[in-house]
Amino acid sequence: MTTQRIAADAGLREVIARFRAQPELEALPVTDAHGRPLGAVLERDIRRLLLNPFGHALLDNRSLYRQLDGFVSKVPVAEIDAGLARFFALISEDGGHDALILTEAGRFRGAVSGRTLLRMAADREAAVAARRARRLIRIGEASAAMRTEAALMSREIAGASDQLQDAARTMHAQAGDAGAKGLSVMAAAAQAADNVSEIATQGGQLVAELEGLGREVAQARSSTARVGALIEEGGIRARQLEQTTREIGEVVAAIDSIARRINLLALNATIEAARAGDAGRGFAIVAAEVKALAQQTRDAARKIDTRIIGVQAGVGSVAAGQAGIETAIAALDGLASTIDATVTRNRAAGERISTNVREAAGANDHIREQAGEIGATAASAAEGSQSVMGIARSLTVGADRLQRRLARFLQEIETA
Repeated sequence: MTTQRIAADAGLREVIARFRAQPELEALPVTDAHGRPLGAVLERDIRRLLLNPFGHALLDNRSLYRQLDGFVSKVPVAEIDAGLARFFALISEDGGHDALILTEAGRFRGAVSGRTLLRMAADREAAVAARRARRLIRIGEASAAMRTEAALMSREIAGASDQLQDAARTMHAQAGDAGAKGLSVMAAAAQAADNVSEIATQGGQLVAELEGLGREVAQARSSTARVGALIEEGGIRARQLEQTTREIGEVVAAIDSIARRINLLALNATIEAARAGDAGRGFAIVAAEVKALAQQTRDAARKIDTRIIGVQAGVGSVAAGQAGIETAIAALDGLASTIDATVTRNRAAGERISTNVREAAGANDHIREQAGEIGATAASAAEGSQSVMGIARSLTVGADRLQRRLARFLQEIETA
């Protein structure tokens, strides 16, 4: 940019002298007295004047000193902060101009030749092209790297999806197995509950029979008051038996213990009923049914032999104590003594049987509920594994689709 200018009242000789002194000058801006641009004297017009055959004669004419009006050409004017885009637009109007005058608040600040602006435009375009070329190179390199990374990621996603599907299939198989086992447990618990319920029914009948016999014993107690000490000893023996049976903690062990004791008690009851004659006939029938049910229960609980030995020992102690009672009551009414011993020995056993059966029934209900929850959980896990397998398949499909779309995108960028 040049800041040279000439006043509007200057002579042509001064203008020519300026151009001769600066051969590279293409236009000399002309301003008024206030510094406002009026136009510019173009180098090509001065050259045409000098090449005219009469040019030197004109220069010798002193009247030309103040005659610039015919040599001032109109050139575009722009504020200095208008920007290069505006400068390029103005210099290109009307087929192009030789110069562009720059102003600030309407006053002259400088001038730029058309060739300079064109050179600046060319430099600018070259810089833009270079930036684009560098950008394309970076895009190409990034595309190649992205293609490699995308292929690697796609393979990793596919591998993870395969592992996820394998895990889901394993989960599904395990859930199915757990569900089947849960159903088996439910079936076994239901069968055990039915057996326990039947035992409870028969036990209730046994208790009812014992209560009937107890009423008969109460009538005979008035004649057996003198043997109270021996009966007290029998009660102690019975409580020892009760303490022994309470040691059975597990539900299955309790059922087996009850079955063994019922079997033994039913046998004793049958003997006592036989001794009682017609009065113990109904009791003998009930005892036989209880014995059959106890034998079925014993077949399902063979693992508790150790506890059964303790129960048998306690029963033996009770039997020994009751033998002393029978000896002491021998002088009394035999039937009343026999019934009294039987009721005393078996009523507590019947009550314990009923209590233990209720506890076993509750345990079976709990087992059945837990088995149902296991089955429901297994079914839910199976459904979840199916969902996981579906997600894994979707992940594989999505990874393939992403890789194809990314490949197309990179190809579009490379060919753009």
